[in-house]
Amino acid sequence: MRIRKVKQQLDKDERTLLESVLCQDAVFKDIPLNKLYVDYSYQTRPREQLLAQIAEQFSSAMLGTLIVSKRPDGTMWVCDGVTRKLALEQRGEAGREVRCQVLNCTDAKQEALLFKFYNGSARRAVPLASRLQAEGIAGVDHGFLNLVEQCGFALVGSTNRTLKGIGYVYKAFNQDPEALKKALFALKSTWWASRLKLDGNTILGVTLVYCSSRNVDADVRKFLEHTPPDKLDELINTVWGGGKKSLKAKLHPSSRPHFVAKAIGLSLNRKRHGRVVNLDRLDEMRIDAVLQ
Repeated sequence: MRIRKVKQQLDKDERTLLESVLCQDAVFKDIPLNKLYVDYSYQTRPREQLLAQIAEQFSSAMLGTLIVSKRPDGTMWVCDGVTRKLALEQRGEAGREVRCQVLNCTDAKQEALLFKFYNGSARRAVPLASRLQAEGIAGVDHGFLNLVEQCGFALVGSTNRTLKGIGYVYKAFNQDPEALKKALFALKSTWWASRLKLDGNTILGVTLVYCSSRNVDADVRKFLEHTPPDKLDELINTVWGGGKKSLKAKLHPSSRPHFVAKAIGLSLNRKRHGRVVNLDRLDEMRIDAVLQ
């Protein structure tokens, strides 16, 4: 029987940052819920449905052990078990003592990695945006979170600043951080400012345009100002589907970034009567545009 190689939950840099925590012996304490704090900088995630389920169908036998960080100032912060804490408080049991495994941590960076570590299995995996948020707080994301926030957007939350399709945005970052920054600022000043739909595969597509050619920022912004999402879809139809209305049913979302970039490139080149966008370069990047 062939044994599949186990995927590591932490890479080398993350394990180094967390080494002083992982080598600690287990210490268990019963702590009142109202003495436990939550740091939402790395803990923001959709939990309403599960919270309601626990609150309504709570069983002491299923409570388990919370993973808690003890900071240098003595305060206790929940790294794994926040939903259970919130559900019990919702039930009016804020003073209830719960079993906790206490780990000494230096700061929120280590706590963020603990959050990722304890929630990284397939059974209880956190959404990609929450994982990337935790890596950003821990400082092991190579600047992705900082770049997104610099551009005025967020990875998690329910505001209009929260980016959708974050996997495509992260793919754009790995392609070229500076090109992603230009794309986010361009889309922010055009589509986002006009309250138009802004999704990850469009962001990746615009990023690819910036990757393929230099000095196209003014042209790209002007294009976006005059081309809302529905009109862009029509252009993609022309490029890929020959104008067929069935395009959306056939074009896989992971292929859309390439055709977003190609539609923009063809339009700009047509208006400028030249090679404003390097279409050959776009085609060369086609395989990189597909989300893995």
